[in-house]
Amino acid sequence: MTDAKPPSPFRLALLVAAVGAVAQVIYFLCAPVIVSNDSVGYIRAALGLIESGSFSDLEAVRTPGYPIFIAAIFCLSGKSIAAVALAQHLLLAMLAGLVCGTFQRRFGATLSAGCGLLICLDPFLGLYAQWIISETPFCFALTAALLAALNAETRPRAWGFSGLLFGAAALIRPNGLVAAACTAGLLVLICTLAKPSRKAYVKALAAFSAGLLVATIPWCIHRLAISGEIGLAKSETAFLRVQMLQHQMMFDPNLLEDEELRSYYFELKQEREKHTTEQKHFRRGFAFVFREHLQQSLSERQIDDFYNDYLEHYMKSHAREYFTQALNTLLNLLHLKNDYPSSLNPAHRYLLGEVPLLQQVRSITATNDEFELLYQPKKLNALSTLWANVLIYLSSYMPLGGIIFTGFCIITIASQAVRRTICLLDTLALLIFFTQAAAYAYLLHTDDRYTLVLNPILYIQCALFIRYWVQRKSEQS
Repeated sequence: MTDAKPPSPFRLALLVAAVGAVAQVIYFLCAPVIVSNDSVGYIRAALGLIESGSFSDLEAVRTPGYPIFIAAIFCLSGKSIAAVALAQHLLLAMLAGLVCGTFQRRFGATLSAGCGLLICLDPFLGLYAQWIISETPFCFALTAALLAALNAETRPRAWGFSGLLFGAAALIRPNGLVAAACTAGLLVLICTLAKPSRKAYVKALAAFSAGLLVATIPWCIHRLAISGEIGLAKSETAFLRVQMLQHQMMFDPNLLEDEELRSYYFELKQEREKHTTEQKHFRRGFAFVFREHLQQSLSERQIDDFYNDYLEHYMKSHAREYFTQALNTLLNLLHLKNDYPSSLNPAHRYLLGEVPLLQQVRSITATNDEFELLYQPKKLNALSTLWANVLIYLSSYMPLGGIIFTGFCIITIASQAVRRTICLLDTLALLIFFTQAAAYAYLLHTDDRYTLVLNPILYIQCALFIRYWVQRKSEQS
């Protein structure tokens, strides 16, 4: 009697992708498409690209990847916002199949299929796919780039493809460059430690860099020609950090040297404290109203200098408070604490219908034509409530999951180090996750979606470490 043959990687991947597609369509049917002010900015840039063939409507702080994605879906669907959300859901199904097919020969059918199913069933990823923001395409490109890097261990040419995909991720969200830098840095470290094969690693680094440059240089040249600025997007690091200080009530108005500006700050604060709970749902962010006041009398360069100078004074006066908050933010982004469950806001507001979609769409900065495009009402159902309750339940246990994951990684890496079997490339997913969290912690950005969107990378990291323990057990038996 012969053992049954395991399914081929293609068939298993196709099966997982099909299951994922069904799950994602159910997610899509559960709730209305979620939109925000960020959504309006992306859609406006996409419509401008379709009508004029240029990025004249793209905000300076954004990259072109996501507007290009939206424009492509609009061209195929007749400017349907629902089609964009559906396409994002299907991207997750494709990613699940891709992960499963890529790892079956390394992990076996059970582990690779489990990793793919976790991706396509993840309720947080489903929430971001329903939202017109860049998280889902970024997740797809970044995870695909990681897969290419991990497969480059046996196929060195894949380094070039990995660099290209990291470049694509950076064009969707500039923070993708942090992940690309991690990959390049890890290659250099491997090259330094593995002297016998240094030449091969140098070639790999060159291929990776070439792919990254091919993806990003054309856009950088375009920006340089149009705006005279170098880089993927305008950096607003200082403003973002001060924005979070204001958001978290850590802003010190006494550091404002201009007495008139200090008075305006207190007046604005008092005015907003009078708002009702319903008004607070729809009002513009404090930091943006404050910045608009500065724009009335200062140039953009002067405004940037203002935020840089304020931060310099703040770090001298409140360094301890700042770094304490940065540490707390990092722990939250690593899911070791749960002080700022930002992803629960849309769960309550949209999935449970606590804020009517009509009011939400009217509150954002959309034109009448954009309003017609964005307002896509959908009746809530029992699955909407179930989805929201699952998100709330998982969020409450997030710190426990973060502690278990972190402990598992530490124990595994320690075991590998003791046995001298550690593979630096197999820790790349973990490195990307930690550095992305650190980048947002530096900005004091407490929104947990910036690391929850990296869940596929964490599933891959778990699979890599589980494979190590399975192999170790087989060696001992």
